[in-house]
Amino acid sequence: MGSMSELHLDIQEQQMRDWICEQMGSDEVDEFSDEWNALATEWCNQQEYYQDYSYYESLELSELNHNFMFEMEKLYEIVNAKIPCHLENVTFKMVHAYAVTILESFLTHAFISLVSKDDRLLNNLIRAYSNCKDPKTYTLQEIAHFDGSVKNLVLGKISQTLFHDSKRIECTYRDTFNTALKYDFKELNKIFTIRHDIVHRSGRDKSGFDSTPNRESIEKTLATIKRFITAFEDKVRSQLS
Repeated sequence: MGSMSELHLDIQEQQMRDWICEQMGSDEVDEFSDEWNALATEWCNQQEYYQDYSYYESLELSELNHNFMFEMEKLYEIVNAKIPCHLENVTFKMVHAYAVTILESFLTHAFISLVSKDDRLLNNLIRAYSNCKDPKTYTLQEIAHFDGSVKNLVLGKISQTLFHDSKRIECTYRDTFNTALKYDFKELNKIFTIRHDIVHRSGRDKSGFDSTPNRESIEKTLATIKRFITAFEDKVRSQLS
């Protein structure tokens, strides 16, 4: 983990400790007590939603791409390894599902990083979210948790978006850059559908058909996802140039 990431985690840990001490009314607290564990859990649950997004301002697309490719290479290693026949079925299911997870993670971090440091993109999303059919409203307490920052509210909404759906990818890109993505999602949609079957029905569709991938199809899946990420990066860079 890089030094910036470590610093970010150290700051978060100190913030958690300060909050717990405040709740317990003392700086002398037992970090192994049940009360400490309960408050630490409450803090973590809050932070999952009320997150500090300042870390993402230091991220670049090139770094995100490096992390994405590193994870993809590990999946290629698994696929190309000698897997016992009786384990191929479950292995390829897991590889397929995780490949989509890596894709989602890249997109989430990319959108948050881009919007966090570009007011033009932030304002595009503010307009889009404000003009949607059922705009989200926030209580004063929720706003306080986000330090009163509209930016953090917007970034929080991005972080909750699930990107294993081409329509969500297209909508988020359109709302961010105020232009259409223009990408053929036919093959990627098939990958998303199989991922859904794997996660919810162990690889079978609603008709009972087994869509579990084999070695050849999983290699095609990985190549399709890599191709999309490359195209996505190219389109983003063209919007920023």
